[in-house]
Amino acid sequence: MAALILCVRPFEVFLATQGSDLTLRERAFVAWVGPRGIVAAAIASIVAGTLEYEDIPGGVELRALVFLTIACTVVLAGLSAGPVGRWLGVRLPGREGVAILSANALSLALANALRDKGRTVVFLDSNPQQIRVAEEAGHQVIFGNALQERIMQRARFESIDTIVALTGNDTLNGVFSRRARELFGVPTSLIAGSQTTGGVGSEMIARGAAKMIFDGPHDVERWDVRSRRGDVEIVELEFQGSPAEEQPSEPSASSASERYVFLAIEQGDRLKPMSSQDVPAAGDRAIVALHLPDRSEALESLADQDWHLIESNEPETEHSP
Repeated sequence: MAALILCVRPFEVFLATQGSDLTLRERAFVAWVGPRGIVAAAIASIVAGTLEYEDIPGGVELRALVFLTIACTVVLAGLSAGPVGRWLGVRLPGREGVAILSANALSLALANALRDKGRTVVFLDSNPQQIRVAEEAGHQVIFGNALQERIMQRARFESIDTIVALTGNDTLNGVFSRRARELFGVPTSLIAGSQTTGGVGSEMIARGAAKMIFDGPHDVERWDVRSRRGDVEIVELEFQGSPAEEQPSEPSASSASERYVFLAIEQGDRLKPMSSQDVPAAGDRAIVALHLPDRSEALESLADQDWHLIESNEPETEHSP
């Protein structure tokens, strides 16, 4: 059994993975962790039975060796897989990724900001044109029906901390959020707000199962049109006021005129998608999309809420391809 675990299996694994994309550390981990199971037991029983039927000795010993190997490899893998994976540096990272449903102008701007701060972002979309734009921008993309479990598995939802549902379909946003939570335990759901109520997404926000993305409900399609025209600028602002007990009313009021959208907020050293429930503190920074024709009015309104432009980022603009 020691020869099987320490010699035969490592030799087989390194031979079989030669020329693959696996690193040496990953190959070593596969070689070490190899619990046996029902297939080995079934095949060994068939072979042992055949040996006994043909009056060839060794069937009993073979069956005993296989079941002993099953027991020992399961125990060994269960006890050592975690420490060995950590030692080799091949363990999956904790939940830190962001999965975004729909590659539109606002979601692309949000993804660019998150990526610049080291966050992992993956897009899910069934629209080939939108998914191509996200891919050309250098983002990881998964094409297909985002409600299917296999599509979520391809996006590695086990490492996703936050999902952002940014389609114009309130029901689709809500169902996507619910499936991400039920199937993969994704802890945070942010859904595009709607001016109407009664959809699955709106109901989830109302009962606290999800949060509204950005500073309030926004017309995502309108911002797509603005971005195609080159009328969108991405700026960075700093909050220089005192923490408020509740969200100011102005961001919600701005939704009607759509002069700006709070995309993300940086609190401490971590940037995250902005939600309508986030309360800023002095020194917090935010990534904001401005409508260029309303730029002056938007900045004045933001300054009244103690959000001030960081001048070094003022020239930066964002255009949709």
